[in-house]
This record gives sequence, structure tokens and C-alpha cells, in this order.
Amino acid sequence: MEKKLSKQTNERLLNFSLPSTMKNITIAVEKIVNFCKEHTLNIPDFALRIALFESITNAIVHGNKIDPEKEIHISVSYNDKEIDIEIEDEGEGFDWKKQLMKEEVAPDHPHGRGFFLLEMYKFKVNFNEKGNKLMLKYLFQN
Repeated sequence: MEKKLSKQTNERLLNFSLPSTMKNITIAVEKIVNFCKEHTLNIPDFALRIALFESITNAIVHGNKIDPEKEIHISVSYNDKEIDIEIEDEGEGFDWKKQLMKEEVAPDHPHGRGFFLLEMYKFKVNFNEKGNKLMLKYLFQN
């Protein structure tokens, strides 16, 4: 039996968790995109979708190993200047510092392109020390 979507919202905050299944990647992306549209946030739709798809896919596939017993936890908040998106998995984490030191990967390469794409679309990237929580920041363009 699949766990149900859990969520918590207020005017400038969206929190929810989903089981780590492939179909929930699209569900999570659409939920965040709709939240941004409802709040008329100044962020390019394509850039947002690419960033979310890459980040959520990594959390589900690499972090939680597509284990539906494990969840991803997502938090979205914003103010007048920026949007912050946190995506946390229940996996063991990874050595993100080592990953950042790798040479740039071509955007058409099927693996290792996440950092490149996030930075290309103007997202600031950070992780918790364990490496199982990604924190994205996007500064709104005036």
C-alpha cells in the first residue's frame, strides 16, 4: 500500500513528503511548479522544471534507491528576493564536496550533470554535511 502525500502549507511555505517511486518525481515537480505559479513567483518555468527534475530524481534514485518505504521531504519557501527549495532523502548521503571538485560534465551526458545544470540556470547549490539534503536558492530577477 502506497503512502499518501503529506503536506503542510502557509502563504509562503510548502512542505510535503512522498514515497520514493519514479511516478512521484513528476508529482513533486508539478506540485512545486503549481505553488510557484499560484504565488506568481518570478522564476522561469523551464529552469525551475529542470532543476526540480534533476534534484528530485537524484534524491529518489541515488539517495533512496527507489525504495518506496523511504520518503523524500521537500520544503519550498520564498520572500520578495528569493525562493529556497530543500530536498531531503532518507539515504546515506554522498561526498558532495568531492563531486563538486570533478571536472565539468557535458549537459548531454546521462550522469553527473546535475550541478552543471543547476548552476547554468542560476541556482545556488548547497548540501548538509551528510549529503542527503540539497538546498537550492534562486534569486528573483527584477
